[in-house]
Amino acid sequence: MEIVIIIFMFAGGINFAMHHHALRGKIAGYWHSEEFRLYLGLMLSAILLLTALNLQAGSLRTDPRLPARRRLPGGGHSDHQRP
Repeated sequence: MEIVIIIFMFAGGINFAMHHHALRGKIAGYWHSEEFRLYLGLMLSAILLLTALNLQAGSLRTDPRLPARRRLPGGGHSDHQRP
């Protein structure tokens, strides 16, 4: 469900005139637009930066059912949540 929301949010950030041209069969117009290329570049840069920061902080989990890891004072991690 989240991926559908992300796709529509991304599409909503694009100039609607470009969507109109794409619906008329001129899909290459997206890539020819400097505005779209800048928007795409900013989105990809933000995604990469935030992912790197989250990986560095250790806050990304591969399985949401696993408990969150907490940083310990010595720099280690604890896989147990406090009650």
